[in-house]
Amino acid sequence: MSDKLNKLANLKAEGEKYFYSGDFSNAISFYAQYLAENPSDEDVRKKLELCNKKMQEASANTKSQSQDSASPQNGKKKSKTALWVALGVVLALIISGAGLYMSGFFDKTKTRAVEKKDEKKDEKKESNAFAAYVEKGDEQLKEKSFKKARDYYKLAWEIDPNNKQLNEKIKQCNGEMYKKKADDFFQQKAYRRALDNYKALSELFPENETAKQKIKECEDFLQETPARLMKKQGKNGKYGFIDENGNVVVDFIYTEIRAFANDLAPVKRDGRWGFVNKKGKELVKCRYDEVEKAGAAYRAVDNRKNLTHVVSYRNNKLKIKID
Repeated sequence: MSDKLNKLANLKAEGEKYFYSGDFSNAISFYAQYLAENPSDEDVRKKLELCNKKMQEASANTKSQSQDSASPQNGKKKSKTALWVALGVVLALIISGAGLYMSGFFDKTKTRAVEKKDEKKDEKKESNAFAAYVEKGDEQLKEKSFKKARDYYKLAWEIDPNNKQLNEKIKQCNGEMYKKKADDFFQQKAYRRALDNYKALSELFPENETAKQKIKECEDFLQETPARLMKKQGKNGKYGFIDENGNVVVDFIYTEIRAFANDLAPVKRDGRWGFVNKKGKELVKCRYDEVEKAGAAYRAVDNRKNLTHVVSYRNNKLKIKID
């Protein structure tokens, strides 16, 4: 670098020396070499242009004097000098233009090299981030924290969406999450929600026979058991049950009703209690004076006959036994 600076300083100094001494031809030569190495120096460029202008004026004067001169020898000498001056001007312009071109070329080459270097750095960063996300996802997967594992895998997927192994891991996490939700809903007897999750699991893994079996069980339960029923008072002031769509399942004929438990609900008519199922059928006629919850069943008291019955309903089977 120091050698180059010294060279530039010497070229400029020589050009300045000839410029101020009026030797524009030599000044042009040194300024042209200087600008080829350092094309951004506007001061030197202006001086080069001034030298060219002076040389053109000198050439014009020489030509005029040549026409007036009586000596052929002097004319030839001056014409030769003018020719060399013209060639010097052309040479200076060519060198200056080449310098500008080469400067731009090297600048572009340097820019491309920097861009490639930055691209490699970015690729390395992405590669490190991808590996870190996958590693964290694997750790969560071992601990059966499927949602956290899936979230880490998704971050890695954003870096490399075409990674087949990664896509399989995301699929596995989604499947485990669907299965857990479905099993939980099934235990809670929320068969509609369980069915939706088992179906999602089956779509991910069509070969999963357990999911297919659970889908069938949920559908059977839903056929046997209507949707969640809600208590409602009719225009006649009496109560019944409607489903989620507003359809009447249990007519408005009861003065009092209680919530369903194990698909059986106590209902009161004419001062006495009976029981209906979720299909709206009155399984036990209204003949009891009192009813109360007893675990998974009901205790029903008939004062007239001095009897207490335990009433239960499971798997579509009604059981009544004496307490």
